[in-house]
Amino acid sequence: MSDKEDSKASEGSKAENAPGTTEQSEAERANELQRKQEEAQEQLEALLRSNKPKNLGQGLSRGAGNILGGALGAAGIVVLAPTAGLAVGAKEGGILGGVVGLTGGAIVGVLGGAAVAVAG
Repeated sequence: MSDKEDSKASEGSKAENAPGTTEQSEAERANELQRKQEEAQEQLEALLRSNKPKNLGQGLSRGAGNILGGALGAAGIVVLAPTAGLAVGAKEGGILGGVVGLTGGAIVGVLGGAAVAVAG
Protein backbone atom coordinates (compact mmCIF):
# COMPACT_ATOMS: atom_id res chain seq x y z
CA MET A 1 0.00 0.00 0.00
CA SER A 2 1.24 3.51 -0.76
CA ASP A 3 1.48 6.31 1.77
CA LYS A 4 -1.61 7.97 0.28
CA GLU A 5 -3.62 4.76 0.64
CA ASP A 6 -2.42 4.33 4.25
CA SER A 7 -3.42 7.92 4.98
CA LYS A 8 -6.88 7.45 3.43
CA ALA A 9 -7.39 4.18 5.29
CA SER A 10 -6.44 5.74 8.63
CA GLU A 11 -8.69 8.74 7.94
CA GLY A 12 -11.55 6.37 7.16
CA SER A 13 -11.05 4.50 10.43
CA LYS A 14 -10.87 7.81 12.33
CA ALA A 15 -14.10 8.96 10.71
CA GLU A 16 -15.76 5.68 11.62
CA ASN A 17 -14.61 5.98 15.25
CA ALA A 18 -15.50 9.65 15.62
CA PRO A 19 -19.30 9.24 15.85
CA GLY A 20 -18.98 6.45 18.40
CA THR A 21 -16.57 8.56 20.41
CA THR A 22 -18.93 11.51 20.30
CA GLU A 23 -21.86 9.38 21.39
CA GLN A 24 -19.79 7.88 24.17
CA SER A 25 -18.61 11.26 25.40
CA GLU A 26 -22.18 12.57 25.29
CA ALA A 27 -23.33 9.55 27.29
CA GLU A 28 -20.50 10.11 29.76
CA ARG A 29 -21.46 13.77 30.10
CA ALA A 30 -25.10 12.82 30.63
CA ASN A 31 -24.08 10.30 33.31
CA GLU A 32 -21.84 12.88 34.99
CA LEU A 33 -24.65 15.45 34.95
CA GLN A 34 -27.08 12.91 36.41
CA ARG A 35 -24.58 12.03 39.15
CA LYS A 36 -24.05 15.71 40.01
CA GLN A 37 -27.80 16.33 40.14
CA GLU A 38 -28.27 13.39 42.50
CA GLU A 39 -25.40 14.60 44.67
CA ALA A 40 -26.86 18.12 44.80
CA GLN A 41 -30.28 16.72 45.71
CA GLU A 42 -28.72 14.70 48.56
CA GLN A 43 -26.88 17.78 49.83
CA LEU A 44 -30.08 19.83 49.73
CA GLU A 45 -32.00 17.19 51.63
CA ALA A 46 -29.23 16.96 54.24
CA LEU A 47 -29.24 20.75 54.62
CA LEU A 48 -33.00 20.87 55.04
CA ARG A 49 -32.91 18.05 57.60
CA SER A 50 -30.16 19.75 59.62
CA ASN A 51 -31.82 23.17 59.70
CA LYS A 52 -35.21 22.21 61.08
CA PRO A 53 -36.12 24.26 64.13
CA LYS A 54 -36.09 22.29 67.37
CA ASN A 55 -39.23 23.93 68.75
CA LEU A 56 -41.90 26.53 68.01
CA GLY A 57 -39.91 29.37 69.56
CA GLN A 58 -36.87 28.66 67.42
CA GLY A 59 -39.03 28.42 64.30
CA LEU A 60 -40.73 31.75 65.02
CA SER A 61 -37.39 33.37 65.77
CA ARG A 62 -35.87 32.20 62.49
CA GLY A 63 -38.97 33.23 60.55
CA ALA A 64 -38.97 36.71 62.10
CA GLY A 65 -35.26 37.05 61.34
CA ASN A 66 -35.82 36.11 57.70
CA ILE A 67 -38.69 38.55 57.35
CA LEU A 68 -36.70 41.36 58.97
CA GLY A 69 -33.67 40.60 56.77
CA GLY A 70 -35.81 40.71 53.64
CA ALA A 71 -37.45 43.96 54.68
CA LEU A 72 -34.11 45.63 55.43
CA GLY A 73 -32.68 44.41 52.12
CA ALA A 74 -35.70 45.76 50.24
CA ALA A 75 -35.45 49.12 52.02
CA GLY A 76 -31.75 49.30 51.20
CA ILE A 77 -32.40 48.74 47.52
CA VAL A 78 -35.22 51.30 47.46
CA VAL A 79 -32.90 53.93 48.97
CA LEU A 80 -29.60 53.07 47.27
CA ALA A 81 -30.78 52.53 43.68
CA PRO A 82 -32.12 56.09 43.16
CA THR A 83 -29.10 57.57 44.95
CA ALA A 84 -26.68 55.63 42.76
CA GLY A 85 -28.72 56.50 39.66
CA LEU A 86 -28.60 60.19 40.55
CA ALA A 87 -24.84 60.12 41.15
CA VAL A 88 -23.99 58.27 37.94
CA GLY A 89 -26.47 60.23 35.84
CA ALA A 90 -25.24 63.60 37.13
CA LYS A 91 -21.62 62.62 36.53
CA GLU A 92 -22.30 61.46 32.98
CA GLY A 93 -24.98 63.90 31.83
CA GLY A 94 -25.17 66.84 34.20
CA ILE A 95 -28.52 67.96 35.63
CA LEU A 96 -30.61 66.20 32.99
CA GLY A 97 -28.57 63.01 33.46
CA GLY A 98 -29.11 63.27 37.22
CA VAL A 99 -32.87 63.54 36.80
CA VAL A 100 -32.95 60.60 34.39
CA GLY A 101 -30.67 58.59 36.70
CA LEU A 102 -32.81 59.40 39.74
CA THR A 103 -35.99 58.39 37.91
CA GLY A 104 -34.48 55.19 36.55
CA GLY A 105 -32.95 54.40 39.93
CA ALA A 106 -36.31 54.91 41.63
CA ILE A 107 -37.99 52.48 39.23
CA VAL A 108 -35.23 49.92 39.69
CA GLY A 109 -35.32 50.49 43.45
CA VAL A 110 -39.05 49.88 43.73
CA LEU A 111 -38.96 46.79 41.53
CA GLY A 112 -35.82 45.45 43.19
CA GLY A 113 -37.16 46.16 46.66
CA ALA A 114 -40.41 44.37 45.85
CA ALA A 115 -38.48 41.38 44.48
CA VAL A 116 -36.28 41.16 47.58
CA ALA A 117 -39.27 41.56 49.90
CA VAL A 118 -41.21 38.83 48.12
CA ALA A 119 -38.29 36.42 47.65
CA GLY A 120 -36.91 37.01 51.13
